[in-house]
Amino acid sequence: GSASKDTEWSTNKVLIVHEATENAEATSDAIAKATYLIPLIEQWISLASDQTTYDNIDVVAGTRRRSGEPGLKVNASALIRKVRQELGPMPDPKFPISFAMWGAALINPLPALGVATEIRGAVLEAEGAERKLAVLGRGLVKSINNLDGTRPLNM
Repeated sequence: GSASKDTEWSTNKVLIVHEATENAEATSDAIAKATYLIPLIEQWISLASDQTTYDNIDVVAGTRRRSGEPGLKVNASALIRKVRQELGPMPDPKFPISFAMWGAALINPLPALGVATEIRGAVLEAEGAERKLAVLGRGLVKSINNLDGTRPLNM
């Protein structure tokens, strides 16, 4: 029999990004944008990995033990470490599409930490390296603002 519609995940076409495509997208502007995002990624990792971040009850985290109370159901540091191990090292900015995909997977890990808006689909759908990096940049800034308590997410 054929697969039923309720088990179908997506009907979108998938474009395989070959190395030649990645190299063509590696404009000096795209490389500069990716390079600019490195300190934001490092800041995000630092904040998201620090259990004391979640002592601030204004920080929105989908993995809180109880809404409005400090603490998480998960060890954030262990989760981020595991995700980074699974993703491998951060791609070099001279590969901006890989860099954008890696960053999106980092801030939206599985299992979810729940501290960033979901950007993986938007990064996948964005056309070109610079648009993918722009989506990642916005996601990083929103999540950092959530994690440092300056602007909690509206989830």
